Amino acid sequence: MHELHMQRLDAIANMTVGLAHELKQPLSAINAYHSVVRRLLEEHGVSLEKVDRALDAAREQAFRVSEIVDSLRQFVSRGEAVKSRESLNEVVRSACEFTDAMAVENGVNTVVRLDAKPDHVLINRVQIQQVVVNLKRNAIEAMRDCERREMIVSTRLADGWMIPTDVADTGHGLRGSVKEKLFEPFMTTKPHGLGVGLSISRSIIEAHHGKLWARDNPGGGTVFSFVLPLAEL
Repeated sequence: MHELHMQRLDAIANMTVGLAHELKQPLSAINAYHSVVRRLLEEHGVSLEKVDRALDAAREQAFRVSEIVDSLRQFVSRGEAVKSRESLNEVVRSACEFTDAMAVENGVNTVVRLDAKPDHVLINRVQIQQVVVNLKRNAIEAMRDCERREMIVSTRLADGWMIPTDVADTGHGLRGSVKEKLFEPFMTTKPHGLGVGLSISRSIIEAHHGKLWARDNPGGGTVFSFVLPLAEL
């Protein structure tokens, strides 16, 4: 019993570090959307439709903060996240929308190909969204100083019962020394990074009976992939 209690405390400590990392993303997005609104209002001939869209996007990001906190509360009280039957394609699509503004701002051309059929999985929707957001943000940052900036996010059915999701970029790729420690906690190549995003993402995927890994993109860059089992029919 004592060992189980200590394991829970360790998990909560890890989740606390992760929470600081995860909440920074939607809060930064909210700040960015408000900056867009301020800039639009300062322009002559401002479009109220554009202002409405920016405010709606900011509201969605604020709602994400609430969802992330609720997910953490569920984990702390129950020891695991609540899962439900979801369309993985829709979860990936919604997660992609969260980072569309960041991709456009950094000149990244994004292609989304959601070909998995069937695509229903048993997941915690908020957690899987966060994995996709983390992978997309990493891809965008990896291409920040590259001339070619293309990202492909895709799903497909494999072996009749597994769904791989790929996030491919055209960045500089991963050095061997970095690749070996990529998923270790506090491992980061970013000047101001916490180094917990990939570690948390792998933990989330493994808690969903899946796997997360990285490989070289044949066209240059990196492909991060995770695979989840189909929900039982």
